[in-house]
Amino acid sequence: MPKEQKPATRQELTKWAAACRKRSRLEHVRKEDDPDEALLLSVATPNDINTLLEVRACLFARMSDECLYEVRDLDAVLQRLGRSRYRNIPGICEKVAPAKQSQ
Repeated sequence: MPKEQKPATRQELTKWAAACRKRSRLEHVRKEDDPDEALLLSVATPNDINTLLEVRACLFARMSDECLYEVRDLDAVLQRLGRSRYRNIPGICEKVAPAKQSQ
């Protein structure tokens, strides 16, 4: 995420998810921004995976091949969030280091 761009808030994430479910398409998190992976990852946590899966399911309701690009983008966010539960570095890396467990 660019340094000049402020991270999203929980309220923005909640509004974004509701708008996406209602319209069955990925909306902008903020009007001036694209539905950006980095912006979603700045606020989303592994606890939001179920909400994002609901948004993903609504995308398929359009029954169009155009939705597949949006599903691909959302899948990348879901993949990073899912991996962040058990990996130190959630991206693609040479060596998988387990996440540090809090005591």
